[in-house]
Amino acid sequence: MKIKIFASVVLILVSCNTSKLYSKRLAKIEQRHPEKIAAICVKNYPCTTTKSDTIFDYKDSVVFVDCDSVVKHDSLIEYVPVKVPVHLPIQIKTITAYKEDSAKIFLLQKEIKDLHQALIKTDLRHDNDGAIISSQRKKLWRWRVLAIVILIVLGIYTVYRIKK
Repeated sequence: MKIKIFASVVLILVSCNTSKLYSKRLAKIEQRHPEKIAAICVKNYPCTTTKSDTIFDYKDSVVFVDCDSVVKHDSLIEYVPVKVPVHLPIQIKTITAYKEDSAKIFLLQKEIKDLHQALIKTDLRHDNDGAIISSQRKKLWRWRVLAIVILIVLGIYTVYRIKK
């Protein structure tokens, strides 16, 4: 019977998988097959657009247009080609998208949830003065009363023992 108990305890202790062990295994898999880990991460935690911004900007562009200019010399009319600068406004549309890694968002949301659960677990309450007192401190008065009763009983016992 002792062997069965010992074997079951050893089996339970050996079969425990801690997060440290999982981290080591994952690191080995990542070293051997990084493309598979990347594919899983992209599938489960895609990048999401958190904010996008569109900017319209106008710039002047100078274009030279060929024009004919008429030049009169006494009785002679001459056509001279001239390049005339023309200013054209050009609209430039810039779209900026801010991408956020959803794995990072997931981890931060999980951390917030864990902190919220820890806050609920400690069961913090406010007293009338606004100071935070946990429910555990409120329960300490029972232990204090028990310690005082034990000290009184021990004191009475030692007094009666000395008198005898």
